[in-house]
Amino acid sequence: GARPSGMGKAFVALADDVNALHYNPAGLVQVQKFMFLSTYTKLYVGVPGLAQGEVSFAYPLAQYSTLAGGWDNLIGDSAGASYRESVISLALAYSPTKYAKITTHEVNVGLKLKLLNKKYGENEYTIANSAFADKTSVWGWTADISFLIKPISWTDNLTIGLSAENLTQPDVSVNKEDIVPLLFRAGAACKISETLTGNLEYDWRRSEYSINTGIEFSIKDP
Repeated sequence: GARPSGMGKAFVALADDVNALHYNPAGLVQVQKFMFLSTYTKLYVGVPGLAQGEVSFAYPLAQYSTLAGGWDNLIGDSAGASYRESVISLALAYSPTKYAKITTHEVNVGLKLKLLNKKYGENEYTIANSAFADKTSVWGWTADISFLIKPISWTDNLTIGLSAENLTQPDVSVNKEDIVPLLFRAGAACKISETLTGNLEYDWRRSEYSINTGIEFSIKDP
């Protein structure tokens, strides 16, 4: 979604809307009404046929649990060759502390299941290439687990987010090995004022890491 991208993808600790499905499903407990999101983006100017789309929703089951799902689709279609990656997601967020009516702190847990698909369109290249002799499409599944923690007794302005993604590390290659790597996210969000929130996130994947930061300014009605 546009909101996490606008904050440099530092969203694992904020995660308070339907975008939490992709960054920290545990944060979905903060969604208190039905939310729906749909986006479509041309990824690069001057590169025809390369686009990404998303449809997702979040539906609160109770004050302490939320169900969410989504479909993400990456399409490449150029010079007669087509390629598609899609992910179907289903997530459940649960807050044991809200269920137990504990007010000194808040701990939320999220679990997400993902069905992955990679598909190459049939064209002159795939027909002639022996690598695609057996198949041009492959499926795999994996799971994510995440946590959102609020130390309310210490401060109600700080939120900590943790997530581990692609736990089963599936192979989604039609010929050579293509393992989906583990991804770990850890971050903190601090409410600086009523309208200003700062976010810091550390991501680690395949011995590579990135540090993402973002600041969100909200315009409040008078």
